[in-house]
Amino acid sequence: MNSLRLPSVSATSKFALCLGTIGACHLASAQHLWYNDAGSGDIMMNDIMISATGPTTYYEVLGWNNGGEAGGYTGIQDTPNGRNYIYSIWDPSNGQAITDVYHDSTGYVEPFGGEGTGMHFLTYGYPWVLGQWYTLVTRAWDYNSHTYFGLWVKDQTAGTWRHLLTFNYPMANIRFNYAANSFLENYGGQSTGTTRHMNLKDGWKRYSGPSWGYFSQGDYDRPSTNANTGVSGNAYFMETGSSTIPSGGATGTLYTTAPGGSPTVATGQLASVTPSYSNTTKNLTVNWTTDATKAPQFGYSIQVFNNSGYTGSPLASATDTAPHIRTANLTTSSLANGIYYIKSTITDIFDQTSNVNGTSFATQTPNAVGIYGGTVSGGSATSMSASDNSRYQVASASNSVNYYAVFSGFGSGSILSGNVTVELNASATGTATISAWNNSTGAWVNVGTTSVGTSDATSTFALPSSPSQYLTSTGDAFIRVSMSRSSSFTLRNDYMRMTVNR
Repeated sequence: MNSLRLPSVSATSKFALCLGTIGACHLASAQHLWYNDAGSGDIMMNDIMISATGPTTYYEVLGWNNGGEAGGYTGIQDTPNGRNYIYSIWDPSNGQAITDVYHDSTGYVEPFGGEGTGMHFLTYGYPWVLGQWYTLVTRAWDYNSHTYFGLWVKDQTAGTWRHLLTFNYPMANIRFNYAANSFLENYGGQSTGTTRHMNLKDGWKRYSGPSWGYFSQGDYDRPSTNANTGVSGNAYFMETGSSTIPSGGATGTLYTTAPGGSPTVATGQLASVTPSYSNTTKNLTVNWTTDATKAPQFGYSIQVFNNSGYTGSPLASATDTAPHIRTANLTTSSLANGIYYIKSTITDIFDQTSNVNGTSFATQTPNAVGIYGGTVSGGSATSMSASDNSRYQVASASNSVNYYAVFSGFGSGSILSGNVTVELNASATGTATISAWNNSTGAWVNVGTTSVGTSDATSTFALPSSPSQYLTSTGDAFIRVSMSRSSSFTLRNDYMRMTVNR
């Protein structure tokens, strides 16, 4: 359940809220903090720690645009179903629906109704822990003429970040306007005597420029009994319970001191990048992971160059503002045989750019061929450079064909993986064996078998473990094709390609 869509009010106003999980709505008095962040911004963040808790409690960390377009809030709850994170946005004035772009697999997204309508996310699969600090960050950005909203959480004890959601709000240029707020509410009215204690610190908003503003002032309102609000250790707190003794009036102003001119967050970094070049489509797929201890990904850039210095214009690229994406598909089908260098970076949610993660791949077709058994009846090594019905053909000798292709130009140095693709047919059906020459052991190693018919069929095989053993020190490789039958036949090879990744 979500709160009433609030009008724009002064810091000293009091209002009843309906908060919590799906169920009946109970009106209850709450405590509020209104921060000194008037003005439009695209990022808001705040830290929260719960010292004591009770059932049916909403600890709102950030609220925005109360009574305006894209009004919403986010925080944590203690509910009969467990402890959760919640993020809610009310529907836009144009009547279009908010859609779910991404949400963490531990939670779910659903529309809400009652006091206005909108969309919210809840997760009980990533519960918060009493006595631990958490950082909540929400950001609004433009994407395809809409505004996207995202939520990220850092568990300060574990030191790790988690992207919980991205919502598509179908209106452009929406930002966090007006003053942000936080509140503590026993929305179900249960266990009113139980102490609930909420701590908030290091609140920031990023304005245009960009420039950062600190939540250095909080105007509060609270019930006159069994409730207290104050500052301890440069953190705001709100508390309620039968043993809580109020200090000061039911309304007032509190102050904290900014620790600097902007938040300090370690720049997001890539943890791994894995390229995969398709020998059949000749297109490139790049997968990556990020370092969960650094600021989360906001956007990514993947660029392909023909030199290790990444100079000149990229031959192919993929960029996007997509916090949840970890795979990019690049069109590289026009690339010739050679070695290509991949420059990968991410931009984090604070617009900091990561270090470059450099990977590469090399792709080649045969430049020579050798015969162990059989007689060449057509074509040459270059006949296998494309799937074009121009074939290298070998007639069997003693009912057997055995030949190898030579690949050059892979470059020196170890490789992470490699694969070879063959396209074969024959004058009669059979089974072909594909082998790779291991330069360390001086032996052919079977990498797979494929059924061969009278029509072309394509198969791809991965190099075995320790793939670097299948390249010479000068960057050459050898792939063998063999097939035997009980009678004579001709084996035809339309296409062969080998690719290695570094």
